[in-house]
Amino acid sequence: MVVQLVGIMVTSCICWSPLLIFGLMSAIHSYTGSIAEDLSSYKTLMVMAVRLATWNQILDPWVYILLRRTVLRKIYLIAKCQAGLRGNIIGRWEPTSFPSSEKHQVNQV
Repeated sequence: MVVQLVGIMVTSCICWSPLLIFGLMSAIHSYTGSIAEDLSSYKTLMVMAVRLATWNQILDPWVYILLRRTVLRKIYLIAKCQAGLRGNIIGRWEPTSFPSSEKHQVNQV
């Protein structure tokens, strides 16, 4: 769970930083009155910062899905086997090899 939180935090920082920096720069430029000097680059930077910030909502679910414990365990096993050069391990990615959380709860009850 900590790995998921760190992944989501890194994704959020990368996606939102340009917009936050742009907001800070806009506040400084509006205070000094120099915002009208380069209006076309101002608009371009704003559009790019907003576009990057919207990617956060797209990437967060993927980070959550890909950094689950079962997926990380499978990646670890694949990396371990690849380091040992044990051969083909495609069968490890079959859907039946992933334990379902719903099955696990039913079996416990």
